[in-house]
Amino acid sequence: MNSERETTGNKNSNEKTLNPGIGALENDPEKEQVQLKKTKNLLRLSEIKIQALTEAIPDLIFRINREGIYLDYKAASSDLYHQTDSIIGKNNREITPPDFADLIDAKVKLTLDTGEMQYFEYQLSIPNKGLCSYEARLVPNGPDEVLAIVRDVTSNKLTGEALIESNLNQRAIMDSISEGLLLIDKTGMIIDSNEANATFYGFSIDSIRGKNLFEFFPTSFKPEQEKLLNAVFEQGKVLTSESKFHNRWYEYSVHPVIDTTGIIKKAVINARDISHQKNLIHELETALKENRESTEFLENLINSIPDVIGIQDNKHQIIRYNKAGYEFLNTSPEQIRGKKCFHLIDRDQECELCATSISYKTKKPAHIERYFPEKDIWLDIRSYPIFENNGEIRLVIEHLRDITHIKSVEAALRKSEERYKELFNSSAGGILIGSQDGVIIQVNSTFAEMTGFTPGFLIGKHISEGIFTAESLKATPFRFDLLKQGKTVTSERTIITSDNRLMQVEMHTHILPDGTYQSIYHDITERKRAEEEINRQNEVLKKINLEKDKFFSIIAHDLRSPFTSFLGLTELMAEEIDSMPKEEVRFIANELKKSASNLYNLLENLLEWSMVQRNMKPFSPQKINLRSVARQSTETLREAATGKQITVTLDIPDEITVMADRPMLDTILRNLFSNAVKFTAKGGSVMISAGEEHNGDIEIMIEDSGIGIPETMLGTIFNISGKHNRPGTSGEPSNGLGLLLCKEFIEKNGGKIGVKSTAGKGSCFYFTLPAG
Repeated sequence: MNSERETTGNKNSNEKTLNPGIGALENDPEKEQVQLKKTKNLLRLSEIKIQALTEAIPDLIFRINREGIYLDYKAASSDLYHQTDSIIGKNNREITPPDFADLIDAKVKLTLDTGEMQYFEYQLSIPNKGLCSYEARLVPNGPDEVLAIVRDVTSNKLTGEALIESNLNQRAIMDSISEGLLLIDKTGMIIDSNEANATFYGFSIDSIRGKNLFEFFPTSFKPEQEKLLNAVFEQGKVLTSESKFHNRWYEYSVHPVIDTTGIIKKAVINARDISHQKNLIHELETALKENRESTEFLENLINSIPDVIGIQDNKHQIIRYNKAGYEFLNTSPEQIRGKKCFHLIDRDQECELCATSISYKTKKPAHIERYFPEKDIWLDIRSYPIFENNGEIRLVIEHLRDITHIKSVEAALRKSEERYKELFNSSAGGILIGSQDGVIIQVNSTFAEMTGFTPGFLIGKHISEGIFTAESLKATPFRFDLLKQGKTVTSERTIITSDNRLMQVEMHTHILPDGTYQSIYHDITERKRAEEEINRQNEVLKKINLEKDKFFSIIAHDLRSPFTSFLGLTELMAEEIDSMPKEEVRFIANELKKSASNLYNLLENLLEWSMVQRNMKPFSPQKINLRSVARQSTETLREAATGKQITVTLDIPDEITVMADRPMLDTILRNLFSNAVKFTAKGGSVMISAGEEHNGDIEIMIEDSGIGIPETMLGTIFNISGKHNRPGTSGEPSNGLGLLLCKEFIEKNGGKIGVKSTAGKGSCFYFTLPAG
């Protein structure tokens, strides 16, 4: 490998320096105006994009400063404030109620002071709409203003309130019933209970939830338990039976509850104490069997029963009723002689379903529930056969109880449940209902559609299991502690849908009266994307503003200074050239040459930078011999190095080639070499070297023994917002534009740039390019 080291010492050079020519300064004002106009067009284009983006968002968006002045405003599809005129430039207090204005001012101040997003909910009375609910997010947008996004959530609030009201109605209906009501799952665990049932077992409603119903029964009831659960949950049957419990007789019915997917996961148990009726009927049976003829005994016995008690023979002929029966049928013993039971309700034939007939056929007690439209009444009818010694039925005792109120309650419960389901599944937001332990027990159709998960897949899972991303759960843990305090918890999370899409949702969770948790979900994926795009466009605007400021700064200061020097020298020559010695004229001519060269280099960088910002810079990468380009690119600048007695060393092997755009590579090497010479004192040194990296790229280094770079400047040296316009060691002007160009061009060519420097000891700028 031929690696020749080429060194230029501190001697006078006989080579001529390329004269850029004064012509490079012609028509500069026009170029400045063109560049200014294009910069303004870029700003306008970016503003149009942001406007189009915000118009696509259905929320109300506005910018407001710390003083409460609206700087910009985009109304939702229905203007939340119903302002016919633009509110831009107006104070918040001019258009909103005082209390609400105080709230906005406080939230704006808090957002700006903390630098964090503020979320809050509020209500406003809106003309023609009444009291409406809104949620707002305020995010910092610079040091003195915030960006606010406001959404109308009235419909969601109404849905949530209706669901809560529906739950409260169900609770009131359940607790108004004197009989026991239980809601159990397929294991027998008590999901809910009414007040009467909880009190019977010696618990409160909250404390009985979660206990297993069969814990209260003896172990001998185990076979009956399995039979009951199988019949209800597997076969979907309604069971009705009687059972003796703690020396009391209870009649119970078990009804399966079918969910929206057609699966039975819960059952309702209705139980009532029938000990009194049982005892009385037993005494009546005993009296009849013993053929007691004591009229007084029989009368007192059956008339003490509040329900209807009737005695019929095997031909349905009525023998008698108790006092309650005569009152209920509005008849008397004389009027019922020779009549059958169905005659008393104005029928001329036996009822289609008759408990007495069933008892005669089966020779067993029978039980039915029937509605009698003639009296608009529901009756619970039970028949008990009394046998002769030969085993034939002698009489049937019929027990009737008015259950119209219970049926009305059941109908109201069904209606309430239907209304709840309708509200539940028609909600615009996805809804999950969870147990006190966070296990999902109910899923509405909206959530299923949002996520693609079926209710059957979700029910039974813990809320933290397989629905949210791990990062989402870690960033925002579930706050069951706040929920138990009755607070509504709002959070933003990321859901993994059934087809592995990531969906960003807003989650509002609160506790329901029965102790379960209700979470309402809204898909905010598009809104978050829009917010991210707005933030990105804001960053673009900030960058454009910085570039514009940098451009104006260079025009106002860096371009003006060389012109001032240039004009001063030409004015001196014009006035005094006749009296000037030859040496002084030569000195002024050299100074003019320096000023013209500096102006040319500055204008060249400005034009290059302008073309890059407008994406107009041609890009044609090609295989280039690095040593040859480095020598040519720095040739015209070596005179400045010689003038400062700086030793320049070129240590690049001949065979190294790179794949790069030639004009861009010229600009990179010229600027980095110029900076090295500019910030190196007289008698110093500059070295340009290159070598191959492990990954095959070529690394180029420009090292100097100059004044170095302060640590405070290193972090922003390639950033347009940085202040890097310090003069060179001989007062050479500097504006920092060259380094910006170098970074842009190096990255365009697929490389990276970096710097290592120690103040007072020199710097090393290094960058990479793909090998050729």
